[in-house]
Amino acid sequence: MAGIILSVTSFAAFQIELKFDDMVLATGTAFFASSGNRRLLVTNKHNVTGRNIQTGDCLDTKNAAIPNNLGVLIPITKKHKKGFTCADWQRFSIPLYPEDKGGSPAWVEHPDPLVDLVGFKFAPKEINIERLVLPADGYDIPVNLCSSVNIIGYPFGVSTDNFPLWITGHIASEPAIDINGRPLMYIDSRTRQGQSGSPVVKFYNPGESVHIDGKTYQAKQPQVYLLGIYSGRVHPESDIGMVWKKSAIRELFAVAEKNET
Repeated sequence: MAGIILSVTSFAAFQIELKFDDMVLATGTAFFASSGNRRLLVTNKHNVTGRNIQTGDCLDTKNAAIPNNLGVLIPITKKHKKGFTCADWQRFSIPLYPEDKGGSPAWVEHPDPLVDLVGFKFAPKEINIERLVLPADGYDIPVNLCSSVNIIGYPFGVSTDNFPLWITGHIASEPAIDINGRPLMYIDSRTRQGQSGSPVVKFYNPGESVHIDGKTYQAKQPQVYLLGIYSGRVHPESDIGMVWKKSAIRELFAVAEKNET
């Protein structure tokens, strides 16, 4: 792998294991998001609580267990003149209810309990995470109905040598409308278990154009913009998926900043 040049964004989504002690209950996806000089490892709330966010039902029907630690596999990257290569991988374990917090949850939670989004103040010293971060601030790239998007994650835990799969979908709801008054939109995509917590991005190939504030910009190199975070389907028999918008991630950072003051 050390000699293969990969898309930089393929380094930015990580497979996670939700475990009770050493028993793996489920898998999912997480990624580093940034706002200003802050960094959070973000994923879905239902991943870490092990419960349906609306009903509170336990998601582990086999053992009726909820996770107490999260395992995450993060690439160690190496700069190359044409991009990045993967030098190695390192696995980390994050206690979800650490003793030094009196057993309180380790994560920062979105202020709306029905927004399926949490973040961890997790920055391992062994890894340069600046190469792995997706910005949640900056421009909001305009998207329309039927615009293509990519969901970068691990359906059924499947990977390509630990790297995520890029699944294509299309925006299925009016992106300017917040579903049920919350920063949520729908996409039409064949997403499956294990992709919860995946970054949803808009990808531009070189030569493709985007219109912002009446101006047209043309990509000179591959460009990726974060749109939000995927959190599951509206129904097990539907291909309509839920995406919490980037604005929800910014609201999560506001909570993290408030907790620091």
